[in-house]
Amino acid sequence: MSAGPAPILRDVLESGAVWRQVERDPDFAAVGSWFDGIVVIEEGAAAWHVKIYKAKVVECARGHGYLGYTFALQASSAAWEDILASRTSLHAALARGDVRPRGNLIEFSRMLRLVTAVVGAWVESWEGKAADARA
Repeated sequence: MSAGPAPILRDVLESGAVWRQVERDPDFAAVGSWFDGIVVIEEGAAAWHVKIYKAKVVECARGHGYLGYTFALQASSAAWEDILASRTSLHAALARGDVRPRGNLIEFSRMLRLVTAVVGAWVESWEGKAADARA
């Protein structure tokens, strides 16, 4: 039996280069310097936990992790693909409910600039891979 298509976010989230790019973003550095937490990213049934400490991505691994999370972002593959392909923004997807935060929503609100920087790096990585595929 087939496990189904690979999650859209898998290559982006599991790329060390993307996380190094994220750490160089000035918004991530400014806001992330105050953050010590775990962000869970869910795409359908697939999940990754991202441990961030003082503006450094310490770990990104599949699953929800063992220590719980600070906040999570859940969306369908189609919603994440629309964001990665720049057909919609993260903020528009949040407003429509296509991306749903849960957990500590106060911390999510405080870290929205950090999350926006992370998703921006994903979009750049996705666009780069699409350009390479066209070449």
